[in-house]
Amino acid sequence: MIGAEEVAIWRKKYELPDDVAIRVPDPKDRVSDFGVDEVPNYEGYFPSGFRDQIPSLWRRVEISPSLAATENVSLRSQLKNREEELNDLKDAAETFEAEKAMALNGAKVVARWELMLECLSGHTDSWDPVNTLEQYKMVKITKAELLGLPAPSFEYEPQVPGDEEVKKTPEPATDDPPAN
Repeated sequence: MIGAEEVAIWRKKYELPDDVAIRVPDPKDRVSDFGVDEVPNYEGYFPSGFRDQIPSLWRRVEISPSLAATENVSLRSQLKNREEELNDLKDAAETFEAEKAMALNGAKVVARWELMLECLSGHTDSWDPVNTLEQYKMVKITKAELLGLPAPSFEYEPQVPGDEEVKKTPEPATDDPPAN
């Protein structure tokens, strides 16, 4: 049980005014049950709202030089780590465009190589040049829109014959060149 002497010691220790009530919390009490002018009896809990009423508590807080030095070293090491991370991210951002261009060029080379192999192997039956050209145009238009550039014009580009035009073109009867 807490007696009047202990309350008097707290008042003197923390320089609490007489209008601040000190109440011993019950096990059912929550922090929110205390009024603005009440201080719970356990030391170390004084919400920031009490600073105006009990200035002596936060003015007396002192940090020992050894503790401050330890915290300072810790903060300096954290700062150094963050600076290293920042430099790594800056370096990655600088090389990102070059790496992206290399990857795209590599993909283009692979696609061209695969097309060449298909062409040389005679596997051109699965090609759909009309749809492929339309996809290419859509990619170019979308890329221009994303970059804020005017859409490219495909007016003077060579046209790919459609299926009907290919069917109308007669196949030569033999592989021999025509006789002169």
